[in-house]
Amino acid sequence: MATEIVPPPGGRQRTLVAALIHLRLHFQALLAPIFLWGLVLTASRPDWRTWLVFVAYHVFLYGGATAFNSAYDRDSGPVGGLRRPPPVDQFLLPWSLGILVVGLFLSLVRPWTALLYLLVLLLALAYSHPAVRLKARPWASLLTIAIGQGMLPFLAGWLAVAQPSSDRHLALLAVGSAAFVAIAFYPLTQLYQVEEDLQRGDRTIAVALGAGRSFTLSTALLVAAAALTVATVTRRFGAGEAVVVLLFYAALLSAVQWWRRSFARWDVLQNFRAAMTFTSVGAAGFGAYLLAHLVAAFG
Repeated sequence: MATEIVPPPGGRQRTLVAALIHLRLHFQALLAPIFLWGLVLTASRPDWRTWLVFVAYHVFLYGGATAFNSAYDRDSGPVGGLRRPPPVDQFLLPWSLGILVVGLFLSLVRPWTALLYLLVLLLALAYSHPAVRLKARPWASLLTIAIGQGMLPFLAGWLAVAQPSSDRHLALLAVGSAAFVAIAFYPLTQLYQVEEDLQRGDRTIAVALGAGRSFTLSTALLVAAAALTVATVTRRFGAGEAVVVLLFYAALLSAVQWWRRSFARWDVLQNFRAAMTFTSVGAAGFGAYLLAHLVAAFG
């Protein structure tokens, strides 16, 4: 899921291409399973408004928030989805804010999802802006991701249909699983950025804990995600499917332990590729499972 696209030389064209690259739309696809998780569990047929909300979140909200973060971080080394991010100029900040506002208007087709969109937007601004900079506070940043990329987008998927499910017990169980799914790999995706984070003065999870304890934390979060997801699948789809999901998580946990043993002898680029591979495989596996359910139910 990483790209080495470099914008072509030349004025406005270069600025626009760089701004589009900073949206990292291919990387935002990794967040789609959280929304689809809510959509599948609500057991209501999606319509065009549902998919417009999906676009509002995954193109405009996540893309705009990522560009907003890049406007302040100004990374020169690997970041999520980009091995070599293009240079940041003064156009990127207003561009990111404009993208975020357009998405907010699109999400109004389902008013409750627009409210959730606004909450995620505010969290995204607080995560990156120097005045608050939640990203620089290890536990605040973890909670922000759990809520802003897990719980609220799950609820957006749940509420993006005309008739959401009324099963509140299922919703509570699943929103917990979404929170842990969102943060399971979060500590590990910061490990290859420690040098740049230290230069900016950002005390991220990886900076605060170091590599060893970051792997330990991520393993614990992944176990919690597995437990809650398996419990949700058991309640909604039965024990048979729950076993398949459990095996998938067991494979992910084994792979993370293998990476842990290799981490110290790998350079920044190798660990960046490992982080992107694990997040991509995890998202693709979960996403394929959810898409299969959508096709079976409504295809």
